[in-house]
Amino acid sequence: ATANLVTVIGVTLSNGINGGLASNYALASAETAVAHISHKELTATVTAQDKVYDGNTTASATLAGLTGLIGTETVGVSGTGSFNSKNVVTANLVTVNSTTLSDGTNGGLASNYRLASGATATAHITPKSVTVVGQTASDKVYDGTTTATLSGGTVSGLVAGETVDLNPAGAFASANVGNAIAVAAADTLAGTAASNYALTQPTGLTANIGPMVKLQSAVSSAVASAQVPPTALSPAGPPSGFTSPTVTADSFSFGSQGGSAGSGGSGASGSSGAPGSSGGPGSSADSGGSGGAGSAGGPVSSEGPVGSSSSTGSIGSPGVTQFEIPGLNLTVTVQDVSLPSTVGSKEARDEKK
Repeated sequence: ATANLVTVIGVTLSNGINGGLASNYALASAETAVAHISHKELTATVTAQDKVYDGNTTASATLAGLTGLIGTETVGVSGTGSFNSKNVVTANLVTVNSTTLSDGTNGGLASNYRLASGATATAHITPKSVTVVGQTASDKVYDGTTTATLSGGTVSGLVAGETVDLNPAGAFASANVGNAIAVAAADTLAGTAASNYALTQPTGLTANIGPMVKLQSAVSSAVASAQVPPTALSPAGPPSGFTSPTVTADSFSFGSQGGSAGSGGSGASGSSGAPGSSGGPGSSADSGGSGGAGSAGGPVSSEGPVGSSSSTGSIGSPGVTQFEIPGLNLTVTVQDVSLPSTVGSKEARDEKK
């Protein structure tokens, strides 16, 4: 780096041609001229390390195995590199952008050597691990499948300034009714940066599967029943007669929704005739008259007409109603059904008599 001048420190003349004898001439020394010493080029072996996605192309390159050094001289070497892409999918090559030599041993001066940049090595970027926090599994009504609904949750561990979409999904360990059933999450990520991340699924999720409750009309007995244990209802079991659910935030009950058909009232029994009055005492000449005959009792009236059946409306509004069964902490569904407008018949009741 400092060499820029050459000084003549000694001259030697030799005989030439045409009778030129060196001894006949003299040449002074100490003449100078400008000149430089250029760097000696070195070569090195380059390796690059894989890295976890961090949103940039910065790479770690290792330079070793220098060749081209003079004698036993050594120098130190380091370098910087960059990936050909910051994204996991396309990053596969590291290029050395710059090199730095440092003085070594045995007189090895870094300034006397040069190591060119531009060398390449194969390396990759691996996905960054992220987690889901705050996600929950929702209770559901028994539907014969293990499909679970997950809600909430945020992705934790993203590179600053980046966003991804979280698509929740999961499955119950069992499709049967029960409490605190384990739910295995199967969330996925979406968005332009999603392929740069590896999602660790949340664990410890549980939810309940509640029974399906269906009100049914029982025409012969005019009773709507629920397909759940009576102890699961509030109050226990539906009352006699058509019923409809009364739904609140955390319970339900069955209320009367139409009476059973009324029977006709029996006719009033006729009153018995009044006893005839006895004859008054007769005169000595005449005998006493006989008492008048009592009037016959009125006939017993026949059974009154059979009462008409009560009309019933549909149970609730059309569709599906969800509610909680107290004590079981289960969400269940009432499937609404329309009950018939008449129940039984006169003929049916006559057959029972």
